[in-house]
Amino acid sequence: MAKTEDVHEWFFEYLPNRPLLMLDVGAGSGRDAAFFSSLGHDVIAVEPSAGMRAEAAKHHSSSKIQWIDDKLPALSEVTRLGLFFDFILLSAVWMHLPTPDRPRAFRKLVNLLKPGGFMAITLRKGELDQEREFYDVSVEELEKLARDHGAYIAKVVDADDALGRTGLQWVQIVIKLPDDGTGSLPILRSIVLNDTKSSTYKLGLLKALALIAESASGYAKHIEDDVVTVPLGLVGLYWLRLYKPLLCNEFPQAPNNIGLERLGFVKDSFKRLIQKPEFEWKTGAAFTAEYALDLHDSINAACSTISHMPVRYITYPQGGQIFAAELKAYGRRPTAILLEDNYLSRFGELKVPAKTWNTLVRFGAWILPAIDAEWLRLMQNYAKGQDRPLLNERTLHSAMKWSDPERDTKFVRKIAEQIMESGHRIGCVWTNSSLKMKNLQIDHCLPWAVWSCNDLWNLLPVSDKANNSKRDRLPTVDLIDHAKDRISEWWAVAYHQGKTEDTLAEQFEIEARASLPGLANDTGKGLSPEQMIDALKLQRLRLKQDQQVAEWSI
Repeated sequence: MAKTEDVHEWFFEYLPNRPLLMLDVGAGSGRDAAFFSSLGHDVIAVEPSAGMRAEAAKHHSSSKIQWIDDKLPALSEVTRLGLFFDFILLSAVWMHLPTPDRPRAFRKLVNLLKPGGFMAITLRKGELDQEREFYDVSVEELEKLARDHGAYIAKVVDADDALGRTGLQWVQIVIKLPDDGTGSLPILRSIVLNDTKSSTYKLGLLKALALIAESASGYAKHIEDDVVTVPLGLVGLYWLRLYKPLLCNEFPQAPNNIGLERLGFVKDSFKRLIQKPEFEWKTGAAFTAEYALDLHDSINAACSTISHMPVRYITYPQGGQIFAAELKAYGRRPTAILLEDNYLSRFGELKVPAKTWNTLVRFGAWILPAIDAEWLRLMQNYAKGQDRPLLNERTLHSAMKWSDPERDTKFVRKIAEQIMESGHRIGCVWTNSSLKMKNLQIDHCLPWAVWSCNDLWNLLPVSDKANNSKRDRLPTVDLIDHAKDRISEWWAVAYHQGKTEDTLAEQFEIEARASLPGLANDTGKGLSPEQMIDALKLQRLRLKQDQQVAEWSI
């Protein structure tokens, strides 16, 4: 077998001298994935053959390689991960795609590239053997596909077959996506800063979507190549959580609004909820009786307002709606609700262009402050127009803050203490040292400072020494692999075993499906520890790539 460094030297000049996130489509034996992982790159290796994946994983056990069962043209599993790549490799793959599938395949691939990223593709020339199905391919076709998607061909090289097969040659192509390849970030910036606004509703929708992309992206579904759907009930839920503290403080959301008056989504049901803490309204929470009815009616009213107002009036500069809402009649009002995917999807769905969604996922940390700044400016202008004094800046900023609970680990610590009191040993997940009450701490596996996730799965028992050493760094993937059995055991003991009721286990699963990639669509059966660990590592990789967070190991 030819070596990667000999076969692919032609594109090495396009690999920046830093750790990259790479996608190897049709990874086969894992030769290339293993080589790039040995250079310090993280690799998602895609191979549809279960036998080849098993053999490749066996012979190339690097923790920097994650194997995915997927294939072109859909690449649905990779797309659901929410990852974007510096470099994509298709070695001896493109000619296996039928001609009608290739435009879709290219669109999926270019949507997975980071702005400024590269894609290397090899095309086979020569006689087609009979062992596998091959199709005619050309540089001209790829050039047109690249141009249609805002990319361009940076290099074309003719090469002999690396294995010395006579009558067989290859064309080696590098495609680059320019830094402004999506165009979505300027559009979002224009909506935030330049769009005409008769209320704060446009900003409310954008902020709700940006927060969902950050904290509940697992509920997003890639139903088409260019479209992502989000449960409309989830958007309505986030909308209510955003607006409630602003309205409680009587901050105006329109020129004629003060407090709860003259806003379409504020009904009697919402007014009855005004004394309830909004951070209770999070995925996985359950409600009954009048509380459930009022929250349900409020979500329904929010969905209606979102569908008929900001969705309709957020448009591209040249015209045409960016978003589309399909509002559904829920049916009979429930007296008990559980805030999870099935319930929230029954209100309908919000369609978001995939490029816009990807921008929200990748750049939410920069988009959210811009939204907040414009929202604050609008409220001050509305107050001025009402001859009201300037609003208190400190209170304004406090009310604008997303209403997740503070960095609170008390609940999970109490669970750990109860387990200890029952005589069950608890060890530090990182070091396996036995924990006592005096040195027990509950650590956010993926740090709170990086990603404010207080989900049950993200809270782990650790020693004070390990926690103080880790601080706000990501555990390495090797450390997670080393600790995976202890993490899985903690999840089982804390949330799944010996419970007289299964509410904690249900909450654990709902939160994981909402916040971790690749789990929401695997419904109908419980999540295995292996699925959870794999999803945890993928989210770790997403944070590492998007925010360049430092890593930690013992």
